[in-house]
Amino acid sequence: MKAKAGDVIKLKAKYFDGCGSFALILSINKIELPGDGGWVSFDYSILTKNGQIMHISEACIEQVL
Repeated sequence: MKAKAGDVIKLKAKYFDGCGSFALILSINKIELPGDGGWVSFDYSILTKNGQIMHISEACIEQVL
């Protein structure tokens, strides 16, 4: 999935309880742990329909609109 700040996303049903099914991506934070056993993780800051700012992972996103 290719998402960027400013995109509108649809959240998976089990993640949008109480905040609405659509949100706006405010920023994307990339966290890296270098080395042989390293990993890369992305944290999405989103603004929900009811005005909440939340932090989610890519696994919570159903679709980029």
